[in-house]
Amino acid sequence: MRNLLLSLFVLIPTFNFAQDSYPLEAVLQKGHARTITCYAFSPDNRFVVTGSSDNSLILWNIESGRQVRVFNRHSATIRSVSFNADGTKILTSSADNTSKVFEVLTGNLLTQIKFQRDDLELAFFSPDGTKIILYDNRDGVSTFIRLKRVE
Repeated sequence: MRNLLLSLFVLIPTFNFAQDSYPLEAVLQKGHARTITCYAFSPDNRFVVTGSSDNSLILWNIESGRQVRVFNRHSATIRSVSFNADGTKILTSSADNTSKVFEVLTGNLLTQIKFQRDDLELAFFSPDGTKIILYDNRDGVSTFIRLKRVE
């Protein structure tokens, strides 16, 4: 009995110390309402952005696991997402036939490109971030578009 009390006396302060060092925190994060269809890691590996069939993009902090920002600017499934080389912009393509460029820091929509037909599949930045390539699956045609510099 004495050993049991001694053991409890030693364990209880340790348990309280552990809770003080690592406090539990309840965080409500909704995430996506439907299937994730695409994702991309930022160049510095601090963030990941996910696209979904719920028509939204979510920017996640990898270290904390928390949502940083939700982008709700598409009206159909997100098909592809990518960061530019310095991680300041996100490029998307969607089944709504638009490709959009968002600023990571503010979430602002910088550029939108609308296709006439329902075949926009993929969008990628060039290595220097000044151009994008849009892949139209209709007949395998790739369209190159020069982006304006946004300061």
